[in-house]
Amino acid sequence: MGKDIKRCRIGDRVTPLPQVSCGKCPACKAGNTFECEKWEPIDYNPRYNGGYAEYVVVGELDAIFLSENIGFVEAAALQPMAVGLNSVRQADLGIDDQVLIIGGGSVGLAIAQWAHSFGITHVVLSEMVENRRKVALQIGATAVIDPIQDKDAAAGFQRITGKRPTIIFEAVGIPGMIQKCIGMADPGTRIVVEGMCQEVDHFEPMQCTLKHLKLIFPYFFQLNEYRYVIEMMRQGRIDPNPMITHTIELDALPEIIQAMQKPTDQIKVIVTYHP
Repeated sequence: MGKDIKRCRIGDRVTPLPQVSCGKCPACKAGNTFECEKWEPIDYNPRYNGGYAEYVVVGELDAIFLSENIGFVEAAALQPMAVGLNSVRQADLGIDDQVLIIGGGSVGLAIAQWAHSFGITHVVLSEMVENRRKVALQIGATAVIDPIQDKDAAAGFQRITGKRPTIIFEAVGIPGMIQKCIGMADPGTRIVVEGMCQEVDHFEPMQCTLKHLKLIFPYFFQLNEYRYVIEMMRQGRIDPNPMITHTIELDALPEIIQAMQKPTDQIKVIVTYHP
């Protein structure tokens, strides 16, 4: 514990945001800690040790208290649930919207669960991996699409529901996916880019203009959204457990990381450590 720590005590059950913020700048005081003037990530950062170290340094103000009925396994899934919540909120979801999700990883599944929770009639998820499609149906999707069979997911959406998607969530994050969503979108569609592609990508701005599309690039989540997820989990109204497919010991981590390069039944993998 740092010498000036006042809010937390040894023995408190907390989950940290993947960051350290100052808590003093205007953004922090407004609850937008990811816009902190002194914001630092804790992953890939030798100053804080990253995610797989035995001990990780986290900020006092970025440690959120857990209620007694939320276990550490569920708490490890809070981050994708918060990302999914922020994505749905940024999409300005309405009860008349028709939701198509491209990608069934943990964030895509979280988006499906939140869209279902907010009462959307049709929540259709497109995913290549069969096990992820099965979990999507457990977690809130009203239907699923195999993109190998339905290469145009919007057409598959229409075949299943009789309607066209009004919001497309891109949750894959590989080059070409944004353009694929643009190509299948109807005029006026909102495309929410949550896939976090880390390479240079290309898409056609003119096609966006002619279709008057709205591209939205959400930025992680806000502190109040993280707290909201915890409260919804405490009440049993949101459950990340179906996406938690594996629990492994630390020494199995290299093997599972290699396996996840071409996923089969893995979605959210929990790493346990027993010193």
